[in-house]
Amino acid sequence: MPEQADEANPFVLTRGRIRDELENNPALRRTFDANTTAEVGADPAKRRWYQATVIDRAVASGKPLSEVVNSPKYYPASTTGATKTTNQGVDESLWGGVLTRPTTRPAIPASTETPAAGLDSRWPADHDLRFRHRD
Repeated sequence: MPEQADEANPFVLTRGRIRDELENNPALRRTFDANTTAEVGADPAKRRWYQATVIDRAVASGKPLSEVVNSPKYYPASTTGATKTTNQGVDESLWGGVLTRPTTRPAIPASTETPAAGLDSRWPADHDLRFRHRD
């Protein structure tokens, strides 16, 4: 049975089309892995954070991930031409879990916050984004 919108995790609602795109396109999975490896390497925490920002950019722009992943508008030639992969894929937490930045700050979905908001040190490292509110 489908989830009601008010019961569903917001990441499931906003990132679902990107998940489908990755599941149905092995070449895109390899490209996204190579892009991620070129930008942040093999560290799982850095990969989660980076991939969350790329996925959220695609969601916010309404574009398919395939148009965002190696766009020269966002990435240098060293990234768009990268071929080295790690075969780590995309962490399942990106589809509905709570993320934290490698620096222990909470991940800020690119579609809802400004970059400066992610640097707010008042948020605890285990802050749950699903229940965030502003003071």
